[in-house]
Amino acid sequence: MIFDLIQQIPSWVLDFTGTLLTMIGLYFYVFNNKTAWHWSNLGLVPYTLLFASLGLWPLFFLYVCFILFGLHGYVLWFLQDKLSPHVGWWQFLTTPIAAILMVGAYLTTTFTDFWAAMQFTIVAFSIVASWALARRFAWSWIVWLPANVLGLVYYYHENLWFLMVAQIPLFAFSVYGYWEWTRGGVAEKGIIPKPQPAVAEPVGNSKGFTTG
Repeated sequence: MIFDLIQQIPSWVLDFTGTLLTMIGLYFYVFNNKTAWHWSNLGLVPYTLLFASLGLWPLFFLYVCFILFGLHGYVLWFLQDKLSPHVGWWQFLTTPIAAILMVGAYLTTTFTDFWAAMQFTIVAFSIVASWALARRFAWSWIVWLPANVLGLVYYYHENLWFLMVAQIPLFAFSVYGYWEWTRGGVAEKGIIPKPQPAVAEPVGNSKGFTTG
């Protein structure tokens, strides 16, 4: 019954809503503002429903993985000062679950079909990039680039026009995000970001978090 209700929602509505929320979230990502996780996590919901309704299961598994990493990133970036003693088990749990979802995407892909194989390739790049982004590795932005280029072609094939057009600014954001993070020293080698002091600091401080 729930699946039938989802299929009654026009695809363009889910496409537009997911794209709008994702673009807002990515804007805050680039400037390393914690608000990004609110917007981007909301944006995952319409796309997860969209891919389920269209039967694009590898992309569905990808967005389930995005939800997982979205929650992980929320814990690391937004609640670290309150939940830091509990981050360890969450960090350990996300990687094997993501691997299981990756296997699910693999098992639902028919590699003899060109478009299905491209869909899985997008999924593979995106999972690696999402994993690295949640851990604040600057190279995560580089991995997003091939996912954006392939996505531009694939989403055109699937008539997902908003998501297709979004790949262009997403590509530009990825380039700028890499430059911004490496220039400002935002990305760290450690997995868990250092807790920030309680005293508010100026926006765009060198420790990587804005106060917005």
